Amino acid sequence: LAQSVLRLAETARATGRAAEAANEVWALVARLEARANEGHLERATFGVLGRAWISLGVCLGTVLPEERLWVATRWTGRGLMAARHLEGDEPFLSHALQMHGNELRKCGRVADAVDVLREGVTAARHENERGSGLALLARAAANVGDRDLFHETSTAYRDLMELHGIAGQLCNSYA
Repeated sequence: LAQSVLRLAETARATGRAAEAANEVWALVARLEARANEGHLERATFGVLGRAWISLGVCLGTVLPEERLWVATRWTGRGLMAARHLEGDEPFLSHALQMHGNELRKCGRVADAVDVLREGVTAARHENERGSGLALLARAAANVGDRDLFHETSTAYRDLMELHGIAGQLCNSYA
């Protein structure tokens, strides 16, 4: 059920209903954290909780005012901590790095964002994951004013799309 809540929250956020998505994910996080506090935190539950922290942070990063975006980075940071703890789940680690890096960028910690997003691109095992990471890294490179990194990253992104024909939310010709 928790996985379904997370998928529905992502769909709601992507369609402009981030506040509703945050409310749903918040309830899930509260239930999972309560379960953890009772001593019921097996690996699978911790993985779902980590994904829920990431989702909550991303939702909050969409709805919070600029001066409060640090709150979103706290939640995505928790998710990243969970992903690092769950060795062997590279797709989750790549996703967590990319989402945390993007929230860092949004709250003005652009140099930190570049470092985290570089790690996220490196951790990506599939073309779509790598493409998403490259799109976010290119944006952070532009924000920090690093022309060389922007050129390198945007070229790699374009080449990846042309070579593999990948598609996704951040992997498209518009992005």
